Amino acid sequence: MRHLHLPPTLHRVLTVTLSASFAANAVLMLALPRWWYDSVPGVALRGPFNLHFIHDIGVAYLAASVGLAWRAWSPAGAPAALVAALFLGLHAAVHVVDLLAGRCGWESAKVDIVSVLLPAVLAAVVAPGGNAAAARSAPRT
Repeated sequence: MRHLHLPPTLHRVLTVTLSASFAANAVLMLALPRWWYDSVPGVALRGPFNLHFIHDIGVAYLAASVGLAWRAWSPAGAPAALVAALFLGLHAAVHVVDLLAGRCGWESAKVDIVSVLLPAVLAAVVAPGGNAAAARSAPRT
């Protein structure tokens, strides 16, 4: 299967940016869950505040962040980044299914495109490789 090869600097910048944004989201979900729920656009449209659920998703975002951070600095992190991309893709699929099933409206969908779907696609781009030059020049262990 072919995947998109990005220039090494772009690959690293994109991967680090995704990782940092997921880490920031996770920290807010874990440390300030009520503020996160009230402040992040579209979240309150999905249902009532649920501390345990917010913490569950927060740790999933933290794990995704770690997987992508590892990938940003080493081709050996690709499997962890693929798992991160899998979570993000499945999370995005849940949002799409909710929209198609009528469980949320188009206002939620507009927010989801930027905050859920786009990050999932970008993670899928950077996770499997994307940086062939770095992979070729990495020391073999």
